[in-house]
Amino acid sequence: MPYRTPFSLAPDEVCIDYETDITAGELDVNDAYDLYLIAKGKPVSEYKVICFMNLQFFFPNKNGGWTDLQKQHFVRQWEAKIKSVWNRKILRRLSASVAVLEFKFKTQIDGVWLFDHWEISVNKTARSFEVSYVNTRSGNVVLDDKDFAFALKDVPTKSFQRGAVHEFGHMLGLDDEYKNSRWIKDKPSVMNSGEVIKQHHLSQFRAWLDSKLKKHQIK
Repeated sequence: MPYRTPFSLAPDEVCIDYETDITAGELDVNDAYDLYLIAKGKPVSEYKVICFMNLQFFFPNKNGGWTDLQKQHFVRQWEAKIKSVWNRKILRRLSASVAVLEFKFKTQIDGVWLFDHWEISVNKTARSFEVSYVNTRSGNVVLDDKDFAFALKDVPTKSFQRGAVHEFGHMLGLDDEYKNSRWIKDKPSVMNSGEVIKQHHLSQFRAWLDSKLKKHQIK
């Protein structure tokens, strides 16, 4: 039996399973996102694990106000930057198809919205760098207008990183790897000093996919 989704599907796509308000990753982020398993084509040529988030953006009048066009542009850019790094990762190669991870977002600017996964506040800053962060308990994210700019995080390995891309990893429940972790020397990693997605960053999505493939007897 197909399931309805909060996003549009192509004519040859059907949702065969889903789970909402998932507690995510090693940070145990509550209500981090929803997951949907989509089958594409007959016979199926591809399965998609869709990670879906309801996002509400706020733009405080700090260090200067935001115009409506600037707000809309930031949200479009945020989605594009995140997808450019995180989207379309292969989770499993199956006997006659492949399973990939995709991200979809429903966004709102300001206003009142009680059913979001995350509330993202974006500040204007006069400084070249300001610390951005994710509060995994409250579901709040704080970014700034410099978070799309590449910053050199590690000189020997020439690892560059954009703040928004790294912070999104925390929204998925992933912890920092540049501190005391087994991945501390892996500088190119997106949760360390770079923007490379590693296989262990996808482990929770892969585990969820495997449970659904087993349930539906898909090989």
